[in-house]
Amino acid sequence: MKKTKLYQLLERLDGRELPWLDKFLASPYFNSNPWPQRLWSCLRAAHPRYDTLPKEAIFEQLCPGRPFDAKFLNDRYSELSRLVEAFFFQQEFRREPPLQRRARRSAYRNRGLYLQFSQETRRQAAALLGLPYRSPRVLAEVLEAFEELYTHPESKSHSDEGAEISRAMEELDQYFVFLKLKYGSDQLARRLTFRATVDGRLLDAALREAPALEPQHPAIGAYRRLVSLFREECPDEPYQETKKHFFSLRAVLPADEQAFILAKLVTLAYLGLNQGRQQYLHELSELYHYGDKNGLFIFYGAISDATFLNVCTVASQTGHFAWAQQFIQDNQQYLPVIAARDAVALGQATILFAQEDFTGAYHHLNEVFRKQSPYKLRVYSLYVRCVLGMHLENPVYEETLRDALNAFGQYIRRHKGLTAHRKKEYLNFNKAVRKIALLRSQAWHSRRARSALLDWVEGQELLALGAWLRKLLESPG
Repeated sequence: MKKTKLYQLLERLDGRELPWLDKFLASPYFNSNPWPQRLWSCLRAAHPRYDTLPKEAIFEQLCPGRPFDAKFLNDRYSELSRLVEAFFFQQEFRREPPLQRRARRSAYRNRGLYLQFSQETRRQAAALLGLPYRSPRVLAEVLEAFEELYTHPESKSHSDEGAEISRAMEELDQYFVFLKLKYGSDQLARRLTFRATVDGRLLDAALREAPALEPQHPAIGAYRRLVSLFREECPDEPYQETKKHFFSLRAVLPADEQAFILAKLVTLAYLGLNQGRQQYLHELSELYHYGDKNGLFIFYGAISDATFLNVCTVASQTGHFAWAQQFIQDNQQYLPVIAARDAVALGQATILFAQEDFTGAYHHLNEVFRKQSPYKLRVYSLYVRCVLGMHLENPVYEETLRDALNAFGQYIRRHKGLTAHRKKEYLNFNKAVRKIALLRSQAWHSRRARSALLDWVEGQELLALGAWLRKLLESPG
């Protein structure tokens, strides 16, 4: 059942905010309607489990002795929802200094108080420029403040304000170069997956300006290095230098900037790994450990489910099983609600599969195998491998494996998002698993038969998970 909008809003209240909401609803400045305050008094004690309250019981508290009126109650819910949203905006204003600074300038400017406006604008700009680290948001705010001052009708003259605009132009250089290199590195990273084109004209201009600005801004050097790495397809030595440079900036860069750079280093490590440079698996492990240790995966109370699963996969492949389990335990509460159960089940299955507990992994995958999970491809692939592993240990799963392979084959053929190249890789994988399963049932201990099948696997130019299949045939157990 879809959760009531009001309950979705109220569940996001921190327990320490409840007294603030009491005051907000009681204030005639924000609310002159008595019903929202009465409804809130009926709901407050249930925080945060509002959906446990029957609506009939709530209506009885609001209107004792009256027959239940769903429309009346829904109208009161809507009124309270609007006020809670307004409360959220007020809380955000209290917590966000940039909003407060903009409002202070606007208050003076719109009331014709130029002297106060000018003093406040200069004070804000000086404070922002004095920060030890100036993010793109800070640089943009400085430029906005200078522009308001420079273009104000009561400005004495453009020559008198020339010092401010000159300073703004200097900051504009940093802002342009920093932002172009930052998002240029992100565009280059996305191009690896989405084959998007990148306009290199402005990026080249930023690269030319970057060396002169690096001493003034610590992140410009990091992003310049990242852009070069993407363009040169990640040569090993510059990668190591960039990673070392990134680690050296830990005390300078804020968490969100570190997380952004870390994500680009991870993408480069995957690029190296996909090119067959196996040392990048350990690079990924090091980067994920760093991100986990320094809290770089959780922002706005959420962790990306893609990052969550990638950490589980890399930790499993490098044998860090205890860390992987601890990571799941610590971070599953931050997963997006819509993906949480499937992501946790797939993460657990990935760890157990790497430990060759095929039955345990199989049971976890059964929780998501028949659902329209966003991880359908990964689930299908791992499910087939789990059933094959179980069949190799005890050849009684032939029918289960056949059904899984049929379903996987149909899914691959119908998948509109896969290229013909990728489909061929998975279909050949399907064919190889069928051959291995048949060999297990008929002549698993025949060295000649396994050798012939291994030659067939080696001869497939397009084959997904070929390394794992070869390992099965070379070490049958």
